[in-house]
Amino acid sequence: MRRRYAEVIRDLLWQRHRLRVSDTLVSAFARTPREDFLGAPPWLIRGIPAATMWQRVASRIAFLQHHAHDWTTCDPTQLYRDVVVAIDPIRGLNNGQPSGVATWLHLLELQGGDRVLHVGCGLGYYTAIIAAAVVPGEVIGVELDAALASQARTNLTEVNHVRIVVANGTEYDPGPVDAILVNAGVTHPQALWLDRLRVGGRMLLPLTNDEGKGMMLKVTREPGGWAAQFVSGLIIFHCVGGRNPELCRRLAAGFTEGSWRSVQSVRRDPHDPSSQCWLHVDGLCVSKQAVSRRN
Repeated sequence: MRRRYAEVIRDLLWQRHRLRVSDTLVSAFARTPREDFLGAPPWLIRGIPAATMWQRVASRIAFLQHHAHDWTTCDPTQLYRDVVVAIDPIRGLNNGQPSGVATWLHLLELQGGDRVLHVGCGLGYYTAIIAAAVVPGEVIGVELDAALASQARTNLTEVNHVRIVVANGTEYDPGPVDAILVNAGVTHPQALWLDRLRVGGRMLLPLTNDEGKGMMLKVTREPGGWAAQFVSGLIIFHCVGGRNPELCRRLAAGFTEGSWRSVQSVRRDPHDPSSQCWLHVDGLCVSKQAVSRRN
């Protein structure tokens, strides 16, 4: 069931985005038991009716999604579908949609031996998948909620190259890393994250408005600076310590008018606001200007 689930994720990413997911990432999804990271059943599944099952269409496996509603199940096979599963319904904390997170992990270009920071690791399911994709590297999962972090640490006991830290992800210093996945919405890149990316390192972080709506920004550190581009839309819960109320309004305007398509970099050099600045903040700027190619 897990192998079929992983192959469906591969198929969905190709159908939706023409992304060719690596065998390594598909195997990571196939080998990681999702039910081990969601607490005891019954599980609350968001958005797929229980009657929906696998179906072959034109010799390819596809998901059928009908009228969205929440439902509970004690059957672990129901978790191996492209569904969101509630971790804490009252707070709106979920184990995210597999095809969406798989898209982010694909865009992170994970490689064996990478050192990865996962901010907002929750109960550790996607942290485990990252770990399987970067063997023999290292993964640091950071979680502000001590109870979630404790459970994630238990869930990942047998994964030796994962470390779970209870901390605010905007303040925790992981040392140099090759990749960062931020799993909660911020209003601007954090200087610490930019500084800790090695040259060639990749980061994905959601820039979101007051309602948690926004876009995922991919940042790549090059010899001449930090290249950046928006790669997908999303809705996600807020990152504590990573938000500025004034920037929320500016982000909402930028997303509405479509100017986000012009973003090319994150600038760190001192400069005055100009038409080349998409989101200007003291100390950094999400910019329409390309990265310098100088070494």
